[in-house]
Amino acid sequence: MQSIVSRFRSNAGGMALGSLIFQAASFLMLIVLKPILGHEHFAFFITQISIASIIGSVATLRFELLLFESKGEVDKEVLFSTLAISVVTLSVCAVFLKLILSVFDLSIDISPMSYVLAFGFGMIEAQSFLCVQMGRVIELVATRFIQTVILVLLAIIVWSGIGRSAVFFVYAIGVAAPILLWLAMAIINVPGRIALGVPSVTMLKRSIALTAAVMVNTVYANIPVVIASATQSAAFVADFGFVMRLLTGPITLIRQAYGHSYLADTFALVRNSVTPGRDIWRITRHAMLRSAMLYSFLLPFVIVAVVLLSRVLNISNPYMIIPLSLVTIGQVAINTVANVRLPLKKEAYFLAVDVVRTTILAVSLFFIRSVNYYIVFSVWSSILYFVYIALIRAKACDFWPGSRSLRVRLESQG
Repeated sequence: MQSIVSRFRSNAGGMALGSLIFQAASFLMLIVLKPILGHEHFAFFITQISIASIIGSVATLRFELLLFESKGEVDKEVLFSTLAISVVTLSVCAVFLKLILSVFDLSIDISPMSYVLAFGFGMIEAQSFLCVQMGRVIELVATRFIQTVILVLLAIIVWSGIGRSAVFFVYAIGVAAPILLWLAMAIINVPGRIALGVPSVTMLKRSIALTAAVMVNTVYANIPVVIASATQSAAFVADFGFVMRLLTGPITLIRQAYGHSYLADTFALVRNSVTPGRDIWRITRHAMLRSAMLYSFLLPFVIVAVVLLSRVLNISNPYMIIPLSLVTIGQVAINTVANVRLPLKKEAYFLAVDVVRTTILAVSLFFIRSVNYYIVFSVWSSILYFVYIALIRAKACDFWPGSRSLRVRLESQG
């Protein structure tokens, strides 16, 4: 038991370190690029990152999880299949998106390098899982370190006035190439034979369900910047995208700090608690509050920095960060406990909720033009996050037989 705990702490520490240095490099790069690239080029840069994030969420179809589950180990077949599926999936996405944009005549520009970056983003999550299962967390940290070095060098080169036209190209290569190199070396070094794992019907269904949940949440987080690129000026897109990236940067770290332990606690309650619904809601509420409080502690520093340095950062309306920050408080709370759908066994229900709220947000942003874009986003997204919290509470109350009396007790306790 002690060795399991030690291994978990080691893995968690390594993953946190890798994520921290990569996030810090990305944060530094944005600060350097924003005032130098100008509105048009930075708007293109930030939009392509959002598009790549959405496409990357479907890259592996989560096959690395399912193949490992079926084989019980990470061998050449698992690694090669993950690579092959990513290439095929991204190729299909490229053809599909080109067709959609052409049919509906949408003015959204997707760079070919966005698919390279999407591969990098998609494989970041897959590599984290695979390295932990292989006991090679040090390789994960090394990969993130190489990515960080490339991003820092990119920021220095652009700051010196060299190579501004190739910024997105270098960024995409810098994220994707180190992971591709790691994957090639891992395929060579692990046991087994190179083969393409053919998914069963059951595996394919589970893959679609897992991918759909991740994709919808990624779309929700990134669609505001993509829609802004089609409906707003380049100057607004540059400012809005930059501010949102600054605000959401700490959310990943906070989710990793609280999210894994929260999920483990909820599963333990399902197994051991007499009233699991009530107890799940209690720790869910505490996890959301802890996340929101930690984020709220960091938030004033970001707001003050953006307002005071608005001229240096070339931000025309720095005060948009105030309503946008209210949205991200709800976002960090929900992101920490989003996996509550698993212990509650309500995956399909919350997937439907995610689709509905993403649709509402997208329609609102696209068609409400009489109010400032960031105000529409702030109001609707805040409402949708509050509704999401209410739905989590309701499903926690309904989780156990006798839920009606349980709900009455919950309401009496506030």
